[in-house]
Amino acid sequence: VFDDVESVQLPCQVSVFTSSNSTVVWSREDLKFSTVHVRQQNGDDLEEQNQRYSHRTLMRADALQTGDLSLVLIKPEVSDSENYTCTIRRFGKNLQQIHVLLRVLERPPLWPKVVLPVLAVLFVLAAVCGLIIYRRYKTIKHNPVYKLQLQKAIDGQELVLLPCKTNTRLPQDATVEWRRIDTDTVVYLYSNNLQQDNAQHENYQECTEMMENPLRTGDLSLTILRPRHTDTGLYVCTVQKEGHKLKQKIVSLTVEENSLPDG
Repeated sequence: VFDDVESVQLPCQVSVFTSSNSTVVWSREDLKFSTVHVRQQNGDDLEEQNQRYSHRTLMRADALQTGDLSLVLIKPEVSDSENYTCTIRRFGKNLQQIHVLLRVLERPPLWPKVVLPVLAVLFVLAAVCGLIIYRRYKTIKHNPVYKLQLQKAIDGQELVLLPCKTNTRLPQDATVEWRRIDTDTVVYLYSNNLQQDNAQHENYQECTEMMENPLRTGDLSLTILRPRHTDTGLYVCTVQKEGHKLKQKIVSLTVEENSLPDG
């Protein structure tokens, strides 16, 4: 049995002829105080019971009348593992002895049964996610719609150019939007062949420019005048018409602080 069960029964069956008018002694000979349980004609006699079994043993009330002398051990422990002897005595003479071997085992930890299936599920999810990310990377890498370019500038320099060019013929009624991804702000909006100042974030008013006729020339680059350290971020140029993206390019801008002293 395992050590987490409520009880275990040590079987001992004899004839009623043997059990009636007899005394039953359950013992464990490896202990200095070997008595585990005693049943007399008038009931249990636990005066000499080993203290480790105190309040942990039971026998049927009619054991001597039925011949069922089995012992119930409550809350078995690993240290209870041993040979137990059921001895039937009458007038000081041993009539019969039955030996029962009890083995109490520790319950194997539950975590392997729980963790291993969870790990298996996580492994499958990781593999699926890795495949999705890999395929997404290949799509971005080979799709001209998605391009990431690194651009650097120094705080206070005259201007910095965020490049975005295409050789694809663009419809003249398309919209060109430069947006800063990390702050989700509109940096520049070109629509209906005009710059739309009302949609532009105030931080970029009067300090951003695009080439004339960008849809005709295909030069959609954005110029930021007098870039500041706070302009560092991710910028995306999107050309779209009626919700359909025709071109998209991402530029990472890093504006480093000017370490040179003024003058």
